[in-house]
Amino acid sequence: MEMIDKRLNDSGKNWRHVYKSLVLLDFLLIAGSENVIKYAKENLYVIKTLKEFMYLDEDGRDHGANVRQLSKDITAHLNDDARLREERSGSRRNVRYSGSDDERDRPRNRDSDRRANHNDDDDELRRALEESKRTAEAEERRRAGKQNDSDLKRALELESQPAPAKSNELVDFFAPVQAAQPNLFDTSGNPFGGFGSGYQDPYALQQQQLQQQQQQQLLLQQQQQQQLALEQERQRQLAQQQQQLALQQQLALQQQQQQQQASLLSGFAAYDAQAASKQVAADPLFDVARN
Repeated sequence: MEMIDKRLNDSGKNWRHVYKSLVLLDFLLIAGSENVIKYAKENLYVIKTLKEFMYLDEDGRDHGANVRQLSKDITAHLNDDARLREERSGSRRNVRYSGSDDERDRPRNRDSDRRANHNDDDDELRRALEESKRTAEAEERRRAGKQNDSDLKRALELESQPAPAKSNELVDFFAPVQAAQPNLFDTSGNPFGGFGSGYQDPYALQQQQLQQQQQQQLLLQQQQQQQLALEQERQRQLAQQQQQLALQQQLALQQQQQQQQASLLSGFAAYDAQAASKQVAADPLFDVARN
């Protein structure tokens, strides 16, 4: 049952596995153990999903029609318990009354039939596995053949392109530099050398793209560092300008205070001189001396 469950979940290209698993499950529901019915009902959703099974080959043939129809039939059997019991009892009666009329030969015939059926099932399973293996190998060879055909077609297209003609014109050293065209032909005498010149190693191309991304990230980091350095320099210059402005304001304040002090001192001196002159004029000795 584990193998049946595994095959029922195969992809569309393995439609043979899915169909054979449904055929085997349908047979076991009629002639197998009651545990098969229990297992099928517990996993009924897996069988129901196969109603939408679809696989189209390259010729447009739908190989999923048989899978969808058999899935619908098994789902109907599991949902109709009376019909399922009737078919199982009819299968038992056919097995019970088939074979020889001699009662003594029935157990022996039953054992031999069981062994024969078991061998037939093993042979059928073996043939199914071999057929699946052959199908997978054929699919792999077909894909490889398509890849080789596409590579050969690409190489022939590259080879059929005309070679650039040589020009005798003067070379303009001030003209913009153009990218050199790849040489599609091997001049060393190797008849197969031209096919490999247009081929690019995907791993090398991936490495080149990775290096370009790393270089771009490094350049971006350098630009960010430069911007950060410029911002720090601008902040430093701004702080220096603010410091100079504060110093100029402090010097201007000191000069203003000095001017105020000088004006006060000059005012006091003038007042003292005026007072002294008044005092001398009022002194009688000053008049005697003047006369």
